[in-house]
Amino acid sequence: MQVPLLKTILASCGAILIIACNNNTDKKKDIPQKDTNTTEAVSVTPAPAKSACYSNDGLTYKTVITISFDSSTVTGNVTSEDLESGKKETTQFDGIRTDDKISVTFKGTAPVIGKASEWTDKPWRIKFADGNDKLVLIFNSKNYETNEWQDIQSEFTPCNK
Repeated sequence: MQVPLLKTILASCGAILIIACNNNTDKKKDIPQKDTNTTEAVSVTPAPAKSACYSNDGLTYKTVITISFDSSTVTGNVTSEDLESGKKETTQFDGIRTDDKISVTFKGTAPVIGKASEWTDKPWRIKFADGNDKLVLIFNSKNYETNEWQDIQSEFTPCNK
């Protein structure tokens, strides 16, 4: 294919995309408008919350965290599965999101996450690196070398990756 012909085709495709993106006649019908005769604005339904799922397979437990994000709040649940017995526990949570940190409160008893690990009240964090996201939690875990408990950072990867 000759270069001038390729440039013409690419320019035509670009023009079609611009025209299609600027054609807002159908979209304008669905946009709520303020009634100029009153002081009240027409209510707007918020966009649906974004959801994410993260998992971590520990030595004996698999933990899956499902989160729905709204503007500054989160809701979700944590499911913990004992890989030896297959027993599962699920607990819901609510939280507040500030930038990349999430402060979580469980609705009930938090599920078991390991034989020598416990939940902390430290905020969860979403970490972005190399185009990937991870959910980072801090657990209080037993260090078997020192036989002491300490805060340990644990990374949860997206469920679908």
